[in-house]
Amino acid sequence: MSNLTVQMRSDAGPRSAVRSLLRLWPYVRQVRVRLFLACLLATIASCLGLVMPLVLKWLVDGPLTSGDLSGIWLGGLVLVLLGATEAGIFGVRRWLTARPLADVEASMRESLYGRLQRLPSAFHDRWSSGQLLSRGTADLGQVHAFLAQPLTFLVVNAVTFVAGCVILLEQQWVLGLVLLVPVVPLTVLCSWFQARHVLASRRAQDLEGDLTTLVEESIRGIRVIKGFGRHRSQARAFEKMVFEVRGVELHRARLLASLSGMFVLLPEIAMGTTLALGVVQVADGTLAAGTLVAFLATVLVLRPVVESTGPLLAMCNQAATAVDRYCEIMDEPLPTQDHLPDVGLSAPPRPAALAFENVHFQYPNASMDAPGVLRGVDLRIEPGETMALVGSTGSGKTTLVGLVPRLYEPTAGRITLDGQDIADLPRSQLRTMVAVAFEDPALFSASVMENVLMGGEAATETDGAWALRVAQADGFVHLLPSGRTRRWASRG
Repeated sequence: MSNLTVQMRSDAGPRSAVRSLLRLWPYVRQVRVRLFLACLLATIASCLGLVMPLVLKWLVDGPLTSGDLSGIWLGGLVLVLLGATEAGIFGVRRWLTARPLADVEASMRESLYGRLQRLPSAFHDRWSSGQLLSRGTADLGQVHAFLAQPLTFLVVNAVTFVAGCVILLEQQWVLGLVLLVPVVPLTVLCSWFQARHVLASRRAQDLEGDLTTLVEESIRGIRVIKGFGRHRSQARAFEKMVFEVRGVELHRARLLASLSGMFVLLPEIAMGTTLALGVVQVADGTLAAGTLVAFLATVLVLRPVVESTGPLLAMCNQAATAVDRYCEIMDEPLPTQDHLPDVGLSAPPRPAALAFENVHFQYPNASMDAPGVLRGVDLRIEPGETMALVGSTGSGKTTLVGLVPRLYEPTAGRITLDGQDIADLPRSQLRTMVAVAFEDPALFSASVMENVLMGGEAATETDGAWALRVAQADGFVHLLPSGRTRRWASRG
């Protein structure tokens, strides 16, 4: 687990879910018209459900009481049409949002990937791969789920609830007030739930990132694990983390169960009380039977609106946490040089002399009193000259090489190519002039030729074939099935 992840968890406190979710606006703005229209349609469809109780009231007090069969058939037809219209509008709403939400998720994923490519190596040294992967997959899935459901239905439910309350109070204000008594305790309960669930969501999503890291590292290092017989210890570490994730998820489920249970229990008590009072009023002749039927039907329409509030709030908290985690990457500052165009700077002639002048380097996450990895390095390599750097493990050999393509920036001093400071060259230009062969080669899921050509954007397959011949690898590469690096790696 990276030190940064631990620090982030210790700093993560209660945050405003609304403020976090508002950070989605730059991505949602391009599809705002469709989302607004979908929300409007869903609101209309939901409010159509409130018209049905009024039709029932008319049926009970009118055609049913008078025995008018034509009126009964008319009322039934109106109810069927209302139900079909409501279903059709909800279907159109889903069609309207499917493509825009997919575009939003794709745009956010593309922005994250581009950011990760441009962030300096020092950033990637501090972050574990699993934490980055979980932000680009699971967290964006949470954002997509929020945009598809809670974003719309929190508005729809609010409008429907207010409209339903107006109808209830207009029909029988005493029964309406009795029914609205649970609103106050449920509002307090929502505040309690919000404060605890957002912390549980943050911890659960951080732990899932750590679990992703463990799985990814175990797969990548499977030969080392098997070679040293460490599969049992890795299995124990995995089991421990799985149970830790399980515990947090169960805690989050208990919170949601408590909220959802109260959102069912309190309204049920109020509805039972209202029903008893209404029956007494009908028996006394102070309330029409049709009015009571319409009142109870309106309550039944509002019931799923109230009961869905808990799960919707939970999805909002999870999405807000996902947005916070996503923005932690997007808020990382980019190297300032990356914003400069490759204009007005000419590359030094090739071959060029490479010189280190009083170069110092200290890793950004090192403590202030720790000695630098490199201290006062002076080095000059002439064109055509070969030099070997020899030193103990941790002496800074790899770090020194990483300074040349500006994977890291010197803390002090400068590095020049034929006297030109490489800090004055955009990284994209510098890295076309520098080739690095790392001690731990990475094989990408592509053909052998595509992996070889990774070192030069303008290189052709002829150049790749020449490189394979120089490396004396062309013989066995041509024998590989399909030439895939995954098969190459598995065969050694």
